[in-house]
This record gives sequence, structure tokens and C-alpha cells, in this order.
Amino acid sequence: MMISVHVFGLVTSKEESKKNIKLKNILILILFAILHTIAYLYLKGTYKTVILCTIYAIYFYIVFDKKVYKSIFSSIIYAVITIVPDLLTLGFATKILGIDKNYFHTYLAGGVISNIVINFLMIILIYLLRKPLKTVVNYKLSNNVKIVTVSALTLITIAIFFYNLISNFRHDNDIYTYLLVIITLIVILVTLLRQKMDNENMFKKYDDLLTIMKNYESDIEEQRTINHESKNELLTIRSLTIKSQ
Repeated sequence: MMISVHVFGLVTSKEESKKNIKLKNILILILFAILHTIAYLYLKGTYKTVILCTIYAIYFYIVFDKKVYKSIFSSIIYAVITIVPDLLTLGFATKILGIDKNYFHTYLAGGVISNIVINFLMIILIYLLRKPLKTVVNYKLSNNVKIVTVSALTLITIAIFFYNLISNFRHDNDIYTYLLVIITLIVILVTLLRQKMDNENMFKKYDDLLTIMKNYESDIEEQRTINHESKNELLTIRSLTIKSQ
């Protein structure tokens, strides 16, 4: 899966210099692939999701030199997107090939072939969504620490909730309802966040305009003082001229 993580980083990276293949990056990729495999095999549930997202975030931070909050945001977006190839693979195996869900989960899910297929589908999906992904990941976030913190915690909570519900897909077909609820929550969060940031930008523009107006008033007052002093100097010169005559 780390190959698709690297592709995600390439697609969402703004700096062309970070897209060059280097020996150091290859070694880092191999190291993180080992860490990812260990976490995937030996961890379960929420801990597994959190650790994997952490691995993704650290990888983005080291290889693509993303800021901390962008690395975390990118890892969450990637983790949410991975559910699409998971569902496609599971749906194809159970609905088209007729494989039992429990059998798929026990013997096929997490296997080499399954991971290769999911990784391949993930790379195709990332390539197809490269433009919106790059726009979302590189969207200028708010400088308000409170907004960023609350938004990050909300996205992390949704991602964990998302994965926990997906695990029930093998036994509960109402997962589509859960997916709709989660997508709705994400849309609401993004909408509110964007509105808040737009309001912040508007207030910032207002403050900048107010500062410009104050500077303008100060310049006018300074110019008025200079004109007044110049007028007094002219009157003084005129008076001295008349006296000398």
C-alpha cells in the first residue's frame, strides 16, 4: 500500500523538485513499507487505523516536506479514499464471483493478491481524482489554531468511525446508510469550515482596509500640517521681504 501512498504524495505535491526519484526516498519507502506491514498484520481496530494514518502522515512529512497539519490532513484523506477499492474488491468477490463474505474475510482479505488488486485500484483512483485531490490537500487552511484543531479531531473521529463501520459490511448491508451519514457529516464539516475561513478572510480584509484608511488619514493630517507650516514660512518670508523694502 505504500506505493499508492507515495503516488498520492506525488499527485498532491506542489513542488516539482519533490517528484524526482531519489535513492534516499526509495530506502525510506522500503522502511515505511515494512512498518506498514507490521502494523497491518499485528494491530486491530481503532489502534490499527490510527497507527496507519500516523505512518502515512510521517511519510508525507519526510519525503514530500509537507507541513505537519497538511501531512495529517493528507493521511486522513488517503485513509478515507482507500475504502473505495476495498468496497469494489469485496463487492466484486461476493456479488459477482459469489464468494461468501466470511470466507473472503478469513482467507482472502489481507492476502497478497487482495492487496495487489486494492493497491492497483487505489493508484488508478488517485490518478483519476488527481486534480480535486491536489486542490483539497493544498487548500489554504485557516490560521486559527482552534479551527484547525477541532477540524482535525473531527476528521480523525469520522475516519475511525468510518473504518469501524466498514468492518461490519461483511455482516450488515445497511453499511450504505452509514456511508451516506458519514459523507453527509464530512460535507457539513467542510462547508462550515469553509464558511468560517471565508468569514475570517472577510474580517481580515476589513481590518486591512481599516488600517489603510487610518494610514491615509494620518498621511492627510501630516500633509495638512506640512502645508500649514509651509504657509506660515511663506508669510514670514513675505513679511521680512516687505520690511527690507
